[in-house]
Amino acid sequence: MKKVNGFTLIELLVVVLIIGILAAVALPQYQKAVNKSRTVEVLINIKALLDAQKRYILETGSYAQTFGELDISISGTPNAADTVVNAPGYIYDLSNGGINPDQIFAAGTKNSIMIWAQVSSAKLFCRALLSNSQDVSICKSLGGTTDSAKNLAFPSYYYQQLN
Repeated sequence: MKKVNGFTLIELLVVVLIIGILAAVALPQYQKAVNKSRTVEVLINIKALLDAQKRYILETGSYAQTFGELDISISGTPNAADTVVNAPGYIYDLSNGGINPDQIFAAGTKNSIMIWAQVSSAKLFCRALLSNSQDVSICKSLGGTTDSAKNLAFPSYYYQQLN
């Protein structure tokens, strides 16, 4: 009799099943890590924009109206007025649509996270929809304290003061 070397169909199916289970467990964790790293990048950009806005105020006595007036740049595509920059995954807004020059926003385009800075107080905040537990978890992981007053005022969102 000839001895045949190789794997049986059952052995191959078991290996494929194990790989599938591992992928099903690992993929959500990978996506969470990617989302957190993007959010941390946005937080760093918001801090840099906050510092640039504060420098601009010291030099001129007024808020910068466009990104071009600041001494830094954010990678992305600015709008015609140069007040909003569309970056991968986030939209940066220098004055909340012209409503409040004291705030710098970054809103997620692929998640519910919004990070903003209040220039006058130099405070940073993170907001996420309560219905999106992954985004709430990312906000919590950035550190800081829960903003109870905002959480009461806007019950469908989770707010955290970051510094």
